[in-house]
Amino acid sequence: MSVVYLQDNEIKCMENLNGLKNLTHLYLQNNRIEKIENLESLINLTKLYLNDNCITVVENLHNNINLTELHVENQHFEPCEQLLFDPNTLKTLSKCVQILNISKNNMNNLLDLICLHQLVSLNASTNQLNDLKQTVHVVNKLPNLVQLDLSSNPICKQPHYRKGITTMAARLGEFEGGNYG
Repeated sequence: MSVVYLQDNEIKCMENLNGLKNLTHLYLQNNRIEKIENLESLINLTKLYLNDNCITVVENLHNNINLTELHVENQHFEPCEQLLFDPNTLKTLSKCVQILNISKNNMNNLLDLICLHQLVSLNASTNQLNDLKQTVHVVNKLPNLVQLDLSSNPICKQPHYRKGITTMAARLGEFEGGNYG
């Protein structure tokens, strides 16, 4: 295992990482990064922490075929923006990512994530999810999902919300999402 800690450094660009071929864990949280880039050569990367940056698009991870854990929660961008996913990156992530944290990113739906069949744990709390039927549809298409957090989303205010999610996704071992506030 090879780990690099670069959190809390006011980093704006992801650079000079090409020589770290054996890197498995990369901690870049709480910086000023706006774009995911220059990680193509990090094919052994399994955990990537990019939370608390300024990223608007999860992209350029199409070579990171061993990435099992991705943390992109709490990105700092304009209130009208939301976190988006590049289709090429999603194609790669669909084969490997098991843990995904996208909380606090102003997301209004999870449709892009429907292809993430390896996903075991999803934290989508504190977003703007408001379509219960659509959210249930996505959750049902994630066959390995056992841990889900949807708390503090507008759908939590809907009648029978909790029953709707747990009935449709009975395999969930851990479910958070009973409150909104």
